[in-house]
Amino acid sequence: MNSLLPHLLNTALSPQYITRIARIAKRTLFPNGYLVPSPPDPTPEEQRALKERLLKWRPRGALCTSSCSSCYLALILLPLSSLDAVLTGT
Repeated sequence: MNSLLPHLLNTALSPQYITRIARIAKRTLFPNGYLVPSPPDPTPEEQRALKERLLKWRPRGALCTSSCSSCYLALILLPLSSLDAVLTGT
């Protein structure tokens, strides 16, 4: 047992692995060497329109058969393009 922890640390957290993870994280967070600019905040009109669309949306099919918390979780987690498809019926 005394040698298991050092062995696991050396194999799972080897210097090569940590270096690789750091490089991947840097490339992901800083493409082209700079932080990606955040998208602009929606205007108050866009916020109102989005809120209305979200309040009108009712889950159907396999997602939910009743009003439940998982439906609201799906609302939060769905990408906007998927929400557009659901709202327009395409």
